[in-house]
Amino acid sequence: MGISLRQKAVNRIEYWEKLHKVAMSTPDTVSLHQFLIRRYDFEGLKTLCLYLAVDPDNLDGRTKDALARELVRLMERIGRLEELAILQAQEDLAKAPAKEVGEKPLTTPDKRQVFISHAHQDTDFAHRLAADLESTGYSIWIAPRCIPPGDPWLTAISRGLQTSGTCVVVLTPAGVASRWVEYEIDLAISLERKGLMNLVLLDVEDCALPFKWQNYQRLSFRSYLAGRAVLRALLAERMGEMAESDGASVEDGDRKKVQPLSTTWKSAPITQPPVRVENSSRRIHKKTGIEFVYVPAGPFLFGADKTRIKLQEYWIGRFPVTNAQYKRFVDESMYPAPARWDGQTPPSEILDHPVVNVSWYDANAYCSWAGLQLPSEPQWEKAARGVDRRVWPWGNKHGDGLANLFRGWGPGFGTTPVGKFSPQGDSPFECSDMVGNVWEWTNSKAQNLSDIAKAWPDLAEVKRLFVLWYYRRGQHILRGGSYLQERDVLPLLYRYVQNRDWRNDAVGFRVVELLSDPGS
Repeated sequence: MGISLRQKAVNRIEYWEKLHKVAMSTPDTVSLHQFLIRRYDFEGLKTLCLYLAVDPDNLDGRTKDALARELVRLMERIGRLEELAILQAQEDLAKAPAKEVGEKPLTTPDKRQVFISHAHQDTDFAHRLAADLESTGYSIWIAPRCIPPGDPWLTAISRGLQTSGTCVVVLTPAGVASRWVEYEIDLAISLERKGLMNLVLLDVEDCALPFKWQNYQRLSFRSYLAGRAVLRALLAERMGEMAESDGASVEDGDRKKVQPLSTTWKSAPITQPPVRVENSSRRIHKKTGIEFVYVPAGPFLFGADKTRIKLQEYWIGRFPVTNAQYKRFVDESMYPAPARWDGQTPPSEILDHPVVNVSWYDANAYCSWAGLQLPSEPQWEKAARGVDRRVWPWGNKHGDGLANLFRGWGPGFGTTPVGKFSPQGDSPFECSDMVGNVWEWTNSKAQNLSDIAKAWPDLAEVKRLFVLWYYRRGQHILRGGSYLQERDVLPLLYRYVQNRDWRNDAVGFRVVELLSDPGS
């Protein structure tokens, strides 16, 4: 008798809980080095580097031992050592008795499992998509995370495809050129022809497709949010078909969103919905006009110290509060307008820019009027980074056109309209402008001198001591950086501390609502 879906879920949860416990211990660089040498040959280690978005040619390692040592040093230097610890933990758990780990191999395709095929250059996009799909209940197979310890890569990938119900392929020039992606698509096509898999190609960037791929459905992902919405609908439709055969259920609310598409997934082009998709993860606050996004309850690793913090669910403004939204407050409450306004009215050309020249007291007055509050520092950071400890809201690599950071003193210097860099610069929870544009007040006070010292890491010792003395009078933490920061500062981790009455041309705020069932 086969294992039930419920038992599979319980087994998987137990496995990942034990894996998390092992991986969250302090990584030992010596044992990680030995683990890499033991598990991989030289070519396998190079492949691992590519999946970790590390160019092995840039590491000074001409032998397996040297390459393993340099990889460990690099991952420690950039704060990603726990990714290697996860791989080591998988091997440790694989040595445990099967009854303790509880992970049982699947012998038939799981229609709720999605295999994501991608080139290593597209790792950030692929892992963002994986996290989004996992948050809505899908099981994801993605390399190298899902490759068991000691398994040859080709064998693990083949088994991953055979146990998945859907294969989505990230189509970019790098993806088309990848031998790994070609191998995965060839196997997926053979499974699709046997009726064991659905194949969906994600049209992310312009690229010339091989002839044998051209008959398969291509789903436009030029707009990430619109593409994701249609992909979710396709997957939900497939789950609906499965519900009729295995007794699983799909909620009525989800079923209403899914329109019949076709009997086979490789026919009929798909019409994209508008980019601004209305769904349960977004809502408009009636009194202020602020668009909120939902951040679910759960733990994440906070700050450079990687402190594990568990937060309750909350809603957070997708953008910083704009001049137009702040004007509602000024008009209704007769509150003093910020500097650089024309009396009680902001200049028309900056209505959709973040309001600036607001102190912590001003921001709190707005929150009191709106029935909202400023985010705590952990709430702000989780909304900005998600739960995978990324360096930037969009991933671990910077690029042009993703945030309003310092570009020089010429035209365009200053704030920009909120959402100008959306969706490409959004966080995993779809928050925009979490880096650059304006510093944002939080509701968190600097609790001690070490908190303040961390906010000023680039100051000389004497100057820092003066700053510590000066700011002991009472201060709050700001996050996110502004248009004055250069990208090398890494403002997603950068903290700023100021007195509550401080105002500046590069300081604004966003708001949160803590109710799970929000009001108006």
